[in-house]
Amino acid sequence: MINVTNHPLISIVIPVYNGEKTLVETLKSVLNQMYSHFEIIIVDNGSDQPVETLIQSFLEDKRIRVLRTNGKKFIPYFRKERYGTRNVLIINCIYRFVIHRTISGSGLIN
Repeated sequence: MINVTNHPLISIVIPVYNGEKTLVETLKSVLNQMYSHFEIIIVDNGSDQPVETLIQSFLEDKRIRVLRTNGKKFIPYFRKERYGTRNVLIINCIYRFVIHRTISGSGLIN
């Protein structure tokens, strides 16, 4: 078992675009880690179906936040700059250490 009192708090950032097939599994993977001192920030980059409808049951966990690119607020910025979504995620992190997690990648290591 990990002694979390000596480990830092971390932010896990997850950009999503139409990830309905893999987002739930990604969240389960992250939340099933032994290490639990983290926040999860998801940015919905204009998905056809809003992320909140896919992960409603997960949103009860106060460590999870969803940012949305409603309309034109962030969309041009994301398309202009390759890492725009990631930059918005990092700007919104609470903690000093950041892990970028894709919805198509494998799980974190316990």
